[in-house]
Amino acid sequence: MTYLGEKKLANFRNREPKEHKNSEAYKQRPGMSDKHLALIRRLPCCVCGKSYAGEAHHLKSGIGERGMGIRTTDRWTVPMCHNDHMEVERAGSKRETEWFKKRGVFPTLLALDLWTNTGDEARMRRVLAAHKEVAS
Repeated sequence: MTYLGEKKLANFRNREPKEHKNSEAYKQRPGMSDKHLALIRRLPCCVCGKSYAGEAHHLKSGIGERGMGIRTTDRWTVPMCHNDHMEVERAGSKRETEWFKKRGVFPTLLALDLWTNTGDEARMRRVLAAHKEVAS
């Protein structure tokens, strides 16, 4: 708090970040995996092919796992570079499927195939390459 003599300038509470009461249960949901996300981030972007995507996009459309304040589990992620990730986020959840379709990506199938092969980066790269070939 800032004081000027005895006069208080602002009435700010010292707020410590609170952990959500169900945060541990949220992290323990089936389909959550930090290792999987790390592998996804090392793959090329599923849209432009940039060699190091760096970001994992959690799909929003057609999965049925989302709720208010809850994103989909990690099994429904695809690798994306920052630019493409921001572009699909701007498109919004209602137009996400259309956005991917225009770019020749079938994100639900890709995410499922990547999840099925998680733990083997070389195999995940082959899955991504095969999806790009099918889309072409």
